[in-house]
Formats: sequence, C-alpha cells, structure tokens
Amino acid sequence: MWRKLYQWTMAWSGSPKAVPALFWISFIEASVFPIPPYLLLIPMVLANPQRGWHFAFWGTLGSVLGGVSGYIIGWQFWDVIGRPMMEQSGRMELYEGLRQQFDRYDAWIILMTALSPIPYKVFTLTAGVMQASLPLFIFASLVARSLRFFGMAMLVMWGGRPALAWLERHGRWITLVFLAVLLAIGAWILVK
Repeated sequence: MWRKLYQWTMAWSGSPKAVPALFWISFIEASVFPIPPYLLLIPMVLANPQRGWHFAFWGTLGSVLGGVSGYIIGWQFWDVIGRPMMEQSGRMELYEGLRQQFDRYDAWIILMTALSPIPYKVFTLTAGVMQASLPLFIFASLVARSLRFFGMAMLVMWGGRPALAWLERHGRWITLVFLAVLLAIGAWILVK
C-alpha cells in the first residue's frame, strides 16, 4: 500500500497539475496523509529550479492550512478521527510525549521541532487537543513549514542531486545540532 501511495505521489511531479497536487498533498499530509509532500516538491524543483520559490510557497500554504484543519480535528473530533488515526499509525506514544511538551511550551513546540523527522500531523492534532493558542499555532506553523519547504527548495535549487545525497547522509546530525541550538536559545530566553 505504501509503495503505491509513493508511486502515485511521484507520478504527480511531472504532471501539468503538479502545483495544485503539491498544495493538496501538503494540505492533507498536515492532518491525515502518510506521504510527505517533499517527495513531490523535490522532483518538481529538480525539473524546474527557477520556479522553486513558487513551488515552496504553494507547499507551505497548503501545509499551514492543512495544519489548521488538523488542529480542528484534534480540537473537535479527537475521539472520532484523531485517536483512531494515531492508534492505527502507531503514534500514540509520540502523541502522549508531545502532549506533555504542549503543556509546557504551548504551540512554540512546533518551532522547536520544525526540522525534526516527527510527522507534522502529530503536532497539529496534539495542538488541537491541547487547545493551544490558535494565532500562536498558525504563526509557529507558518515559520516551521516555511523553513521546511523553502529550505528544501533552496537546497535542491542550489545544490541539485549532490546536495540531496549529502543531506541524506548527514541529515540526522544536522537536525540534532539545530535542535540543540534552538533549545539552548530557548533556555537562555527563559532564564532572561
């Protein structure tokens, strides 16, 4: 099933309707879809690098709006939609850990983990369940998703395939260093 979803997503990258597909895949990935939109964004930017910012904009917009829908699912429909989805995907333990983080940091947790490999939909649903500040959630989502989409587009536009290979090899370490820096800045702000 996952391979078919992956192949379906990749097939859209060469389509004339790739931009609307990127928008909608980004939208539904933020609340329910299991395939990351970067699988569509990367081949689109490789094929047409001068339109990379355009693609990143539509991916970001779709993702943030989808994040708001995930927030609403968590807030209003957790028992009917959210919980079964988390249980089916095996993410309940991750959800419980995030719930505790939302208690402490509200929607700022989205910014602190913007580049983590944790699926965005887990954050959106949890933010809704915890009734995090919606304006703060939207702001944090906009910043976090912009970092992801525009960062990925920039990497592909400037570095092409070699940059992607380097990122695959070193991505975990980059993420860990980035999170450590963000946490250090957050701790410094809290102390001040």
